[in-house]
Amino acid sequence: MAMNDPSYGKTMGSLLTLSELRQDLATAILAMGDLIHLIGRSDLAEQLVGAPQGLSYLDNMEPEALDLTSLEAAQAMERLYHVCFEPKLGMKLDALGGDLLMLEGLIGALPSEFPGEPVNLPRTKERLRRLHSAGWARSTIAFMTRSIADGDIDEGSRRCWALTVAEIAAIAQMDERSVRNKVGPASRTPLRSVPHPLGMSRLVQVDGFEAFGWLIGRRMFRPVPLDPGVFQKAVASPVDRHHLGMVLGILGWSNIGPTNYLAKRLGWMVGEVEGWIKHGPTKEETKARKLAGLLGLDPDALAASVVRLGR
Repeated sequence: MAMNDPSYGKTMGSLLTLSELRQDLATAILAMGDLIHLIGRSDLAEQLVGAPQGLSYLDNMEPEALDLTSLEAAQAMERLYHVCFEPKLGMKLDALGGDLLMLEGLIGALPSEFPGEPVNLPRTKERLRRLHSAGWARSTIAFMTRSIADGDIDEGSRRCWALTVAEIAAIAQMDERSVRNKVGPASRTPLRSVPHPLGMSRLVQVDGFEAFGWLIGRRMFRPVPLDPGVFQKAVASPVDRHHLGMVLGILGWSNIGPTNYLAKRLGWMVGEVEGWIKHGPTKEETKARKLAGLLGLDPDALAASVVRLGR
């Protein structure tokens, strides 16, 4: 059970909060305004901040007074925060790619330091990078979910589902070391590492489906609730029993909770539920119908697929 996992409640030293991100970003923008003014472009500084400078933005303006609604990058930051940490059923993820690019540009534009002023720009950039990593994790999980619903589960697709340690840690609001300690090449660790991309030997990645099953048990991770109707075709015509197990896993984890929660709701042993998800279902029509009822799937379609493809 997740509650017995020593890493279950181990989060980052400082959780990302939207209010702190707003405060950090506003302070950084005021600092950027002052830097732009120093190179003789007061017009651009005023355009960025939205107010005349006076002697110094940092000295004369409180960060809370800055109107972030006019800054596209700030709006992208807010949308990413809600998608990553406050997901809702039906939440649109179409803008994720554009928002990630916008945030990446913002991080690159922020200076690394502001000499002589009490502005912690490295902290701001680090927090924004964590949000960026969380956004990539959410985007990858969304792609994986669509692929499973569409039956696109070949090896090439699964390589695209891989999540880095940094992305897993960010979306779960955990520190990277705690996640890295759970990753290894063998089955003795909760998360199995996968081959890294060519030329990126230091990048540690984990299979996205396995990572998602582990993330569900983390206290600060929030899955996007899923519409069971999206998976009806995959249930009726799965690629194979392993694909069917993935459908049951992604839907059950997202809408019900960790594997032990699913087992409790079904009255099954935890190992039995794990087997259905990891290896595909067994040929048990009665259990298939019960699981379909819990997940909101067509019981006849799931029962037929289980009888046809089950172990």
